[in-house]
Amino acid sequence: MRRYLFLLLLIVHILYVQYCFAQTKVYTGKINNKYDIEMHLRTTAKGIYGYYSYTSKNVPIPLHSDKSENKIKLIEGQLYEDDVFFEGKIAGDVFKGNWVDKNNKISFPFVLTHTGTETIAGSNSTVSGNYTHQDKALTKELQITSINNSYLYFDLSVGSPDCAILLIDIAKITTPGKAVFSDARCKQVSFSFSTNTANITEKDCEAYDGYNCPFAGKYHMQK
Repeated sequence: MRRYLFLLLLIVHILYVQYCFAQTKVYTGKINNKYDIEMHLRTTAKGIYGYYSYTSKNVPIPLHSDKSENKIKLIEGQLYEDDVFFEGKIAGDVFKGNWVDKNNKISFPFVLTHTGTETIAGSNSTVSGNYTHQDKALTKELQITSINNSYLYFDLSVGSPDCAILLIDIAKITTPGKAVFSDARCKQVSFSFSTNTANITEKDCEAYDGYNCPFAGKYHMQK
Protein backbone atom coordinates (compact mmCIF):
# COMPACT_ATOMS: atom_id res chain seq x y z
CA MET A 1 0.00 0.00 0.00
CA ARG A 2 2.85 2.37 0.87
CA ARG A 3 4.45 1.72 -2.53
CA TYR A 4 1.24 2.61 -4.38
CA LEU A 5 0.86 5.76 -2.29
CA PHE A 6 4.45 6.77 -3.02
CA LEU A 7 3.99 6.25 -6.78
CA LEU A 8 0.79 8.30 -6.73
CA LEU A 9 2.50 11.18 -4.88
CA LEU A 10 5.49 11.07 -7.24
CA ILE A 11 3.24 11.17 -10.31
CA VAL A 12 1.27 14.10 -8.85
CA HIS A 13 4.51 15.98 -8.15
CA ILE A 14 5.88 15.40 -11.65
CA LEU A 15 2.66 16.44 -13.38
CA TYR A 16 2.21 19.48 -11.15
CA VAL A 17 5.81 20.62 -11.58
CA GLN A 18 5.54 20.24 -15.34
CA TYR A 19 2.40 22.37 -15.33
CA CYS A 20 3.83 25.06 -13.05
CA PHE A 21 7.34 24.96 -14.47
CA ALA A 22 6.30 27.21 -17.35
CA GLN A 23 4.72 29.75 -14.99
CA THR A 24 7.27 31.63 -12.91
CA LYS A 25 6.22 34.84 -11.18
CA VAL A 26 8.72 37.69 -11.14
CA TYR A 27 8.86 40.13 -8.22
CA THR A 28 11.01 43.24 -7.92
CA GLY A 29 11.60 45.54 -4.98
CA LYS A 30 13.96 46.36 -2.13
CA ILE A 31 15.37 44.93 1.06
CA ASN A 32 15.52 47.55 3.84
CA ASN A 33 14.33 50.12 1.28
CA LYS A 34 17.92 50.12 0.03
CA TYR A 35 19.01 46.95 -1.76
CA ASP A 36 17.33 46.33 -5.14
CA ILE A 37 16.48 42.69 -5.83
CA GLU A 38 14.59 40.59 -8.38
CA MET A 39 12.89 37.37 -7.28
CA HIS A 40 11.58 34.50 -9.44
CA LEU A 41 9.09 32.13 -7.78
CA ARG A 42 7.09 29.10 -8.88
CA THR A 43 4.61 27.03 -6.90
CA THR A 44 4.87 23.24 -6.97
CA ALA A 45 3.23 20.40 -5.05
CA LYS A 46 6.17 20.57 -2.62
CA GLY A 47 5.95 24.30 -1.95
CA ILE A 48 7.37 27.49 -3.46
CA TYR A 49 10.78 27.43 -5.14
CA GLY A 50 12.90 29.84 -7.09
CA TYR A 51 15.79 32.23 -6.78
CA TYR A 52 16.60 35.90 -6.33
CA SER A 53 19.48 38.19 -7.16
CA TYR A 54 20.72 41.60 -6.15
CA THR A 55 20.43 43.94 -9.12
CA SER A 56 23.97 45.19 -8.55
CA LYS A 57 25.47 41.66 -8.74
CA ASN A 58 23.06 39.58 -10.88
CA VAL A 59 24.17 36.33 -9.20
CA PRO A 60 21.17 34.05 -8.50
CA ILE A 61 20.66 32.67 -5.00
CA PRO A 62 18.35 29.61 -4.70
CA LEU A 63 15.22 29.76 -2.55
CA HIS A 64 13.27 26.86 -1.08
CA SER A 65 10.04 27.22 0.84
CA ASP A 66 8.79 26.21 4.24
CA LYS A 67 5.16 27.23 3.86
CA SER A 68 2.37 27.37 6.43
CA GLU A 69 -1.16 28.70 6.14
CA ASN A 70 -0.24 32.10 7.51
CA LYS A 71 3.21 32.85 6.10
CA ILE A 72 5.83 31.94 3.53
CA LYS A 73 9.39 31.20 4.55
CA LEU A 74 11.87 31.15 1.66
CA ILE A 75 15.17 29.68 2.78
CA GLU A 76 18.39 30.48 0.95
CA GLY A 77 20.10 27.23 -0.07
CA GLN A 78 18.67 23.79 0.68
CA LEU A 79 15.88 23.10 3.17
CA TYR A 80 18.27 21.47 5.62
CA GLU A 81 19.76 24.96 6.04
CA ASP A 82 17.87 27.63 7.94
CA ASP A 83 20.29 30.49 8.54
CA VAL A 84 19.17 33.09 5.98
CA PHE A 85 15.59 33.44 4.76
CA PHE A 86 12.73 35.65 3.61
CA GLU A 87 9.59 35.40 5.74
CA GLY A 88 6.36 37.14 4.90
CA LYS A 89 2.99 37.10 3.16
CA ILE A 90 1.75 37.55 -0.39
CA ALA A 91 -1.36 39.72 -0.69
CA GLY A 92 -2.45 40.40 -4.25
CA ASP A 93 0.62 41.52 -6.17
CA VAL A 94 2.68 42.40 -3.08
CA PHE A 95 5.04 40.12 -1.18
CA LYS A 96 6.37 41.70 2.00
CA GLY A 97 7.93 40.70 5.28
CA ASN A 98 11.43 40.42 6.70
CA TRP A 99 14.76 39.16 5.38
CA VAL A 100 16.59 37.44 8.24
CA ASP A 101 20.24 36.48 8.72
CA LYS A 102 20.35 34.48 11.96
CA ASN A 103 24.13 34.09 11.92
CA ASN A 104 24.70 37.84 11.98
CA LYS A 105 21.53 38.60 13.95
CA ILE A 106 20.18 40.87 11.21
CA SER A 107 16.56 41.45 10.18
CA PHE A 108 15.55 43.87 7.41
CA PRO A 109 12.07 44.54 6.00
CA PHE A 110 11.43 43.84 2.33
CA VAL A 111 8.65 44.82 -0.08
CA LEU A 112 8.34 43.23 -3.52
CA THR A 113 5.78 43.72 -6.29
CA HIS A 114 4.72 41.17 -8.88
CA THR A 115 5.89 42.60 -12.20
CA GLY A 116 5.41 39.76 -14.67
CA THR A 117 5.29 36.05 -15.48
CA GLU A 118 7.96 34.07 -17.29
CA THR A 119 7.26 31.08 -19.49
CA ILE A 120 9.65 28.37 -20.53
CA ALA A 121 8.43 28.78 -24.11
CA GLY A 122 9.71 32.34 -24.03
CA SER A 123 13.24 31.33 -23.14
CA ASN A 124 15.92 31.90 -25.76
CA SER A 125 17.93 28.98 -24.42
CA THR A 126 17.93 25.73 -26.38
CA VAL A 127 18.46 23.70 -23.18
CA SER A 128 15.42 24.99 -21.25
CA GLY A 129 12.66 22.40 -21.05
CA ASN A 130 11.39 19.18 -19.48
CA TYR A 131 13.46 15.98 -19.72
CA THR A 132 12.90 12.33 -18.79
CA HIS A 133 15.27 9.40 -18.32
CA GLN A 134 14.08 5.97 -19.42
CA ASP A 135 14.81 3.52 -16.62
CA LYS A 136 12.86 0.38 -15.76
CA ALA A 137 13.56 0.67 -12.05
CA LEU A 138 13.50 4.44 -11.50
CA THR A 139 11.36 7.39 -12.51
CA LYS A 140 13.67 10.31 -13.40
CA GLU A 141 12.53 13.79 -14.37
CA LEU A 142 14.54 16.94 -15.04
CA GLN A 143 13.38 20.50 -15.68
CA ILE A 144 15.83 23.18 -16.81
CA THR A 145 15.41 26.95 -17.00
CA SER A 146 18.18 29.12 -18.35
CA ILE A 147 18.61 32.13 -16.04
CA ASN A 148 21.29 33.87 -18.08
CA ASN A 149 24.58 33.03 -19.80
CA SER A 150 26.12 31.98 -16.48
CA TYR A 151 23.46 29.99 -14.59
CA LEU A 152 20.77 27.31 -14.99
CA TYR A 153 17.91 26.63 -12.61
CA PHE A 154 17.14 22.91 -12.34
CA ASP A 155 14.50 20.67 -10.77
CA LEU A 156 15.68 17.06 -10.57
CA SER A 157 13.49 14.26 -9.18
CA VAL A 158 14.29 10.56 -8.96
CA GLY A 159 12.03 7.93 -7.45
CA SER A 160 10.99 4.32 -7.06
CA PRO A 161 8.90 2.47 -4.49
CA ASP A 162 12.05 2.36 -2.33
CA CYS A 163 13.39 5.90 -2.64
CA ALA A 164 12.34 9.47 -3.46
CA ILE A 165 14.85 12.25 -4.16
CA LEU A 166 14.18 15.88 -5.07
CA LEU A 167 16.97 18.37 -5.75
CA ILE A 168 16.07 21.90 -6.85
CA ASP A 169 18.90 24.39 -7.15
CA ILE A 170 21.17 26.42 -9.45
CA ALA A 171 24.02 25.13 -11.62
CA LYS A 172 26.83 27.32 -12.89
CA ILE A 173 27.57 27.21 -16.62
CA THR A 174 31.27 26.42 -17.07
CA THR A 175 31.48 26.24 -20.87
CA PRO A 176 28.80 26.34 -23.59
CA GLY A 177 26.59 23.27 -23.14
CA LYS A 178 28.01 22.33 -19.73
CA ALA A 179 27.04 23.26 -16.16
CA VAL A 180 28.02 22.14 -12.65
CA PHE A 181 26.30 22.09 -9.25
CA SER A 182 27.92 21.36 -5.89
CA ASP A 183 27.25 21.98 -2.22
CA ALA A 184 28.22 20.64 1.19
CA ARG A 185 26.29 17.39 0.62
CA CYS A 186 27.31 16.71 -2.97
CA LYS A 187 30.76 17.13 -4.46
CA GLN A 188 29.48 17.54 -8.00
CA VAL A 189 26.53 17.08 -10.35
CA SER A 190 27.56 17.78 -13.94
CA PHE A 191 25.16 18.61 -16.79
CA SER A 192 26.22 18.15 -20.41
CA PHE A 193 23.76 19.20 -23.12
CA SER A 194 23.52 18.18 -26.75
CA THR A 195 20.60 18.25 -29.18
CA ASN A 196 17.47 17.49 -27.12
CA THR A 197 19.45 15.57 -24.48
CA ALA A 198 20.99 16.24 -21.08
CA ASN A 199 23.60 13.87 -19.72
CA ILE A 200 24.07 13.94 -15.93
CA THR A 201 27.06 12.57 -14.04
CA GLU A 202 27.60 12.83 -10.30
CA LYS A 203 30.34 12.47 -7.70
CA ASP A 204 29.89 11.83 -3.97
CA CYS A 205 26.19 12.75 -3.80
CA GLU A 206 25.06 9.83 -1.64
CA ALA A 207 23.87 12.26 1.05
CA TYR A 208 21.09 13.16 -1.40
CA ASP A 209 20.43 10.06 -3.46
CA GLY A 210 21.97 7.15 -1.54
CA TYR A 211 23.28 4.26 -3.58
CA ASN A 212 20.00 3.03 -5.05
CA CYS A 213 18.55 6.27 -6.41
CA PRO A 214 21.24 7.99 -8.53
CA PHE A 215 20.77 11.18 -10.54
CA ALA A 216 23.14 10.03 -13.29
CA GLY A 217 21.91 9.15 -16.77
CA LYS A 218 20.93 10.48 -20.17
CA TYR A 219 17.72 12.53 -20.13
CA HIS A 220 15.71 13.23 -23.28
CA MET A 221 13.79 16.47 -23.82
CA GLN A 222 10.02 16.10 -24.06
CA LYS A 223 8.40 17.70 -27.08
